[in-house]
Amino acid sequence: GSEAPLALNLENWDTAAAWLGLAAFVAGALVLARRVLEAQLQPRDILVTTYTRAAAAEISGRVRAVLEAAFAFAQGQPIAHEGVQTWLDARWQAGATPTDDAPLLARALAGFDQAAIGTLHSICHGILIDHPFAVPQAASVRA
Repeated sequence: GSEAPLALNLENWDTAAAWLGLAAFVAGALVLARRVLEAQLQPRDILVTTYTRAAAAEISGRVRAVLEAAFAFAQGQPIAHEGVQTWLDARWQAGATPTDDAPLLARALAGFDQAAIGTLHSICHGILIDHPFAVPQAASVRA
């Protein structure tokens, strides 16, 4: 049988404006890490597109680094990432706890490779490869 068409529920999706420049990559990584804790996102729930492979690799590396720093800080280790420390200190003063956050961060790190971070073309290519029968007509797919 054929696979059912993809159904995307965009009702609860968060969107972020395009990030430009190094400072914006850092800010964007913090935004995604915050969503891992605040909305309990899992890596498979993350979709980030950009125009170049280099930018995708940079974003992926920065998001992973922020998650690693947050996990280390939640375990009581000193970190050099001031943005992460400021964010988590404020979060924990507001009622969240490192004990609650550490498992969420560990889960995010363990499944990080499931996050869809890439060029628009690579993301679309992956969707077509994963769901070949969801496309109404046969399509020639190139990466």
